[in-house]
Amino acid sequence: MELNPSKVITQTPVNNLGNSSVGVLEREKEPKLKILSEELKRFAGQPRSKVMAYVAEKYGGQYKIPGPEYVEYLFENLKKVPKELKDYNYYYLMGSTINDEENNPCISCVYVWGGEFRRTLLPLASVWFKDDRVVLLEK
Repeated sequence: MELNPSKVITQTPVNNLGNSSVGVLEREKEPKLKILSEELKRFAGQPRSKVMAYVAEKYGGQYKIPGPEYVEYLFENLKKVPKELKDYNYYYLMGSTINDEENNPCISCVYVWGGEFRRTLLPLASVWFKDDRVVLLEK
């Protein structure tokens, strides 16, 4: 699927994202992705915060856990969006939390809807769905 930059939709305005505690993504080469899906199905119905804690504990030493800086990179470079992220599933980037306008901690998420690549912030307190996925980057 070819992504059209004119059809990029930001559901949460950039000026409302707050402060990220993650540094700038190293952009010398495109990182390889690891997508977590099957092993996270057991978290269905539980808060996303539990998934975030599990991912940080199990994978934090082996992989980079991207956050909003990787989302920004993808939207600045739509032609470089990996094909794995274009299959109409929700992909969470749990590298850091961002407070929304009501000061609720949220995590970044990207997905394709109606042929358009989109991003949003979703509350950590909301529930995980069995088809949700997490993006990791090789170190």
